[in-house]
Amino acid sequence: MHDWVLKSIAIDWEAGVTSFAFLPVSAEDEPPVEILIEGLVQLSVPRQFDWGPSVSVLDAYLTERSSGLTFSIQMQSGDLVQAQGSAIRLPPNVDLPKTPTP
Repeated sequence: MHDWVLKSIAIDWEAGVTSFAFLPVSAEDEPPVEILIEGLVQLSVPRQFDWGPSVSVLDAYLTERSSGLTFSIQMQSGDLVQAQGSAIRLPPNVDLPKTPTP
């Protein structure tokens, strides 16, 4: 997901679902790729631009624990976006590493 553009984040409060819409680097004319976090319990979306303004992803990964999972997006701006929930729904062509890329 490196260099993908984070387009939007939406929350369905009643359903406890958040959706992330991304534009892949090679798919300028295609619809956004959507990743869903179900059973949402926490969402952190800082937008401080510690490394300067950017809409692009540096890294994305999934951390699984007995209490659930955390989807993390390290933005090229320096911000770390995280969503905690009980399940993740990925498109078939997306594979997330279980830890940050070294």
